[in-house]
Amino acid sequence: MAGNKKNKNKNIMIQGTMSGVGKSWITTALCRILYQDGYKVAPFKSQNMALNNYITRDGLEMSRAQAIQAEAAGLEPDIKMNPVLLKPVRDTGSEVIVNGKSRGIMSAKDYFKYRKNLIPEILEVYKNLAAENDYIIIEGAGSPAEVNLKEHDIVNMGLAERVDAPVLLVGDIDRGGVFAQLYGTVELLSQSERERVRGLVVNQFRGDLDLFQSGVKKLEELTGVPVLGVMPYLNNLGLDEEDSLAPVLRRENNNINIKNDNKNNRLDIAVIRLPRMANFTDFMPFSRCKAINLRYVYNLKSLGNPDMLILPDTGNVEADLKWLEENDFINFINKIKAREKIIIFSVGGGFEILNKKINNINKNINNIDKINGLYWDGGQIFGTNRRGLFDNAEILKNFLKRLCERKNLNFADMGFEKTQDARQERETRYNRLADAVRAALDMDKIKKIMDRDI
Repeated sequence: MAGNKKNKNKNIMIQGTMSGVGKSWITTALCRILYQDGYKVAPFKSQNMALNNYITRDGLEMSRAQAIQAEAAGLEPDIKMNPVLLKPVRDTGSEVIVNGKSRGIMSAKDYFKYRKNLIPEILEVYKNLAAENDYIIIEGAGSPAEVNLKEHDIVNMGLAERVDAPVLLVGDIDRGGVFAQLYGTVELLSQSERERVRGLVVNQFRGDLDLFQSGVKKLEELTGVPVLGVMPYLNNLGLDEEDSLAPVLRRENNNINIKNDNKNNRLDIAVIRLPRMANFTDFMPFSRCKAINLRYVYNLKSLGNPDMLILPDTGNVEADLKWLEENDFINFINKIKAREKIIIFSVGGGFEILNKKINNINKNINNIDKINGLYWDGGQIFGTNRRGLFDNAEILKNFLKRLCERKNLNFADMGFEKTQDARQERETRYNRLADAVRAALDMDKIKKIMDRDI
């Protein structure tokens, strides 16, 4: 492809020194910037591991991260943007989704052997996506310096070499050791791989940037690679993160840091933090409402007395059902159902669990609101298999009205009427992210690198 002068390959790969350093955000920002500048641009991640999935219009499954990046690029999400999705179903195994469809559950060892067979399919999908767009922004996974995983690599330098992509390497200074991150990663690369790294990005910087200029110079001296920007620390950006690394979920004590006070003028919503919880982004619209206290709970002791209890989607229904039974959540839900005090809401796999184990639900399971995709039992128990239900502002507001009525709160005084569709909110956030990246990174050089002008 690289030698085809008629169809010049215009791409760039965003790699990181480790997971969670900001690859997804930088990829999203570059997609939005090029889209703003009038180009056809698409994201691409050959392999993603996540339990936050997205279902396309034609019923195919892909990572939500690439769906978000597609939105930022002004495109409809397409499985060509994420041909391989790994959905963990146990500690050592995952369901393997290829081109939107399941190929079964494989152990890590079996998948490691199998993945070389996916290379032709990945390259074919990439070729088709590249033919439809001016630029492809490729996201890596984990770190390219994981030397034990380099054989048959399909997501970092192995892919970069196959599609002839220059690389930006991102390190996170807020997590500490950014010099070791960036220098160590570059040093562990082969000579041909090092030559592919065209720029470094320092992410999540706090403080006075002038005081870090000597650090920038030292990084360039150590690695021989220019630093193309230092991104400021961006807090509360509000864009969906990869599920396993979302701060609210990796904080061990998040369920006790937030006071459970049901006497105040806020709605209190508790999500049961299942061990294999999937698609927690379904509840992000609640977290963006200031008058709602959204928290994740691991046990009954921390549950308190919420206005609504959410049983979320799961990547393994049977395993999480067993966990719920062992931790007495099933008995508790049956008891609160009998008392009719707390609204119970279930999604996806959580809805399956509810159907199986909660008294007097399964006989009425066909009672589904065809418009909203919701099950109603008279006002206390709700369930849905519809993803992103509360992204719709009208559905969200109608549901919040019900919660306010039960708590004798004035809906108008809660500020919920200003609630926007999640898509509208994300558009604002994409633009904010793009503005921050334009201000921090040398976009002229990055554009020239993509155009092969330098």
